[in-house]
Amino acid sequence: MEIPTSSSDLDYFNVNCKICLKTGHGLHFGIETCRACAAFFRRTVVLNRKYKCSRRTGKCEIGSDEEKLMCKFCRFKKCIDLGMTTENVRTDIAVKDDEPSADSPSSSSTSSSDVVVLQMTSTQPIAEVGNRVEYSVINPKTRAPAMLIDVNAIIKTSRAILETYYLPNEDSISHLNPLQRMVHSLQKIRSKQNWNPEFFVHVKFHEMFSWWEVQMRDTATWLMHSDEFRKLPTHERIAIFKIVWAVWRRFERYTMTATIFGHRCYDEKILLHSHEAAAKFGNYQVDYSNVSDHGFERFNK
Repeated sequence: MEIPTSSSDLDYFNVNCKICLKTGHGLHFGIETCRACAAFFRRTVVLNRKYKCSRRTGKCEIGSDEEKLMCKFCRFKKCIDLGMTTENVRTDIAVKDDEPSADSPSSSSTSSSDVVVLQMTSTQPIAEVGNRVEYSVINPKTRAPAMLIDVNAIIKTSRAILETYYLPNEDSISHLNPLQRMVHSLQKIRSKQNWNPEFFVHVKFHEMFSWWEVQMRDTATWLMHSDEFRKLPTHERIAIFKIVWAVWRRFERYTMTATIFGHRCYDEKILLHSHEAAAKFGNYQVDYSNVSDHGFERFNK
């Protein structure tokens, strides 16, 4: 077998969902699946649904019919047989049950402890910060007012960057080699750093969340300066981005902290949390009260 000698020799292809055999969208609960099969598996586990085989054989072929025509019993059986695991399925968040059918149990068979529903206090968002939307809700456990932050909006922003081949400064960097392009992007991101950042002692969670939002966009932009990365199929770019962005963010913050503060960052335990804000470990607190009933100490551990 001939081994590719460069990235240009590699052929990329879409991986099919192992359940329905359609285009896959990444690893879900242990195996490569599409979003529909991942949602079906999660819904089945969370709602504790029990199915009966439509042909009473337990051997229906999954992958040849439309999604709604698939035997749910055999589809779920195939999920389990191929190694999908229930360990990472969260049962503490709401799940939309949009598959009523004759072979499904009535709603009364689902334990109320299986699903937690957030009660909206208003049908309209109470605030918009950039593309992020915050909703006022009732905490399902404490019944106290709380905040629901829609993270899909910031993922959409990063996804839009990852789905385009357009770079605003394409002409100015066309003469650079691949490594120089990545360095150029990194320098542009770092140029936004305030070299005299403000130290904070108390910060609201939504403020810290907004910092992550900026860092997520920076990561996506940096990755798209790699020609090899841009040649990957869209779903692979997004999958890689989800894996690396948090690690990239940490290393970048550590690097800039050392660059600005030098040995002080070690002696005084300083960390830059954003382009504008820094804090000392053990000398700041994050207020999570609007999004969780768990205090800072528990999150800090």
